[in-house]
Amino acid sequence: AMLVLQLLCSGYLVVYFRFKHDKQQIFFYLLSQPFIILFAFCNQFHKWSHAQNQCHLPRIIRLLQNHKLILSHAHHHIHHIPPHQKHYAIITGWSDHILDNIRFYRLLKDLVDFIHDKFYHIIIVLYVIVGALSWILIYDPSGGMYEYTYSSR
Repeated sequence: AMLVLQLLCSGYLVVYFRFKHDKQQIFFYLLSQPFIILFAFCNQFHKWSHAQNQCHLPRIIRLLQNHKLILSHAHHHIHHIPPHQKHYAIITGWSDHILDNIRFYRLLKDLVDFIHDKFYHIIIVLYVIVGALSWILIYDPSGGMYEYTYSSR
């Protein structure tokens, strides 16, 4: 479903930019397209890395995995061995060696744990306040929702 959504968004961008002839927009489209396609397929690349038997994968996928262009099962399997603190990459795995050596994911986990432990109640209160404010701002006592209009000024 995510893949289809990403491809539809990509198709929308194609249609949108085809009718606009602004060079900056066309440049943005051409620059962003590879990232949109890569993002659309990253979940699938990760799924293929869980395939224990490569003979069930398409030949092109096996070729890409063998040439380390997408994540292989052998590389990603290290992540699933306790203590589960290595090899978090889900697309190619190229960054794993560097990020593992500088303990990036361990430090990130420690930071998230610290923020969660120290600020948990404050974060919950902020969520409640933001939720209440957004409800107050869009609530229409007559039973509907306010309609917003945007001007092009």
